[in-house]
Amino acid sequence: MNNQDPILDAAEQLDREQQPMRDLWPDIAARLDERAQPVVAPSRHRPSNWRRPRTWLAAAAVLTAIILAPRGWQQDTLPADVASLDHDYATARADLISVMENRCLTMPATACAPFLNGLAILDRTAEGLSTALAAMPADAPERPTLVANYRSTLDRTRSLHSRAARLR
Repeated sequence: MNNQDPILDAAEQLDREQQPMRDLWPDIAARLDERAQPVVAPSRHRPSNWRRPRTWLAAAAVLTAIILAPRGWQQDTLPADVASLDHDYATARADLISVMENRCLTMPATACAPFLNGLAILDRTAEGLSTALAAMPADAPERPTLVANYRSTLDRTRSLHSRAARLR
């Protein structure tokens, strides 16, 4: 009763001569024996990973990427003809304008405003890219990036055209 902890004080007051109703150790020992794993010495040779299907799939994916990657790189590094990109953009823009003229006659101005704003942004982007590409040497390291951006602008113009064509 000298302890500051009330639980320890209560434990000291318990009858130490009282035996449990049954002995639990035989059940505990049986469970431990069931779970016991035989100890096996480590092997010097690990099993080959090539026997696993995941390894084959990963190898096939890497091989495919290696085979196909140079084709994509070659396309981006080829010098693009600025005049052909300008022509493609002008064609896509004209297609978009023709669709928008027909659609905007029957729709409120607020419905056409987002398309016209998007077209103005695309026009400024295409003009800037065209000017930069025309002034840049064909072997400049920045050229593939600018060509990719010009192609992306062209794709966005075509996407805007297809969305405008679906308007009702």
